[in-house]
Amino acid sequence: MTNLIEKILIIGFGIFLLISFLTIINPFIDLFARYDFYQEKYEKTIDNINLIDSSIRYSINQNRSYCQEISIYQDLNISIEKIQIKYEFFINKKDNLVLTYDRMMIDEFYSLHSKSNYLLNVTFLTSILIKFQILE
Repeated sequence: MTNLIEKILIIGFGIFLLISFLTIINPFIDLFARYDFYQEKYEKTIDNINLIDSSIRYSINQNRSYCQEISIYQDLNISIEKIQIKYEFFINKKDNLVLTYDRMMIDEFYSLHSKSNYLLNVTFLTSILIKFQILE
């Protein structure tokens, strides 16, 4: 009978340790799950920025206009000023990314909305003109 009580106490203590361990580790599991979600959004937004950047660099290097349809994954604000473009987006916190170029650009501001398709038109004149037109 004593042997049975010892086994019950050991099993009960094991269950208590397991519940304690899961209670302590639960916030970290949630943190990792949120990190993966935000990381995926961040990577897709950076892919959009890289696509815009490569379009501009192609137009600069080839000295001609470039037109492409792009799909915006996350809301993106674009400020074009002289030789730099500032990208602002909000995923977990507000992030900024500034890219500079060796050619002058016409100053513009665009607010691109998520889950929308845009026609990116990069025109090479004496200055570079970048336009985004929403596609219906």
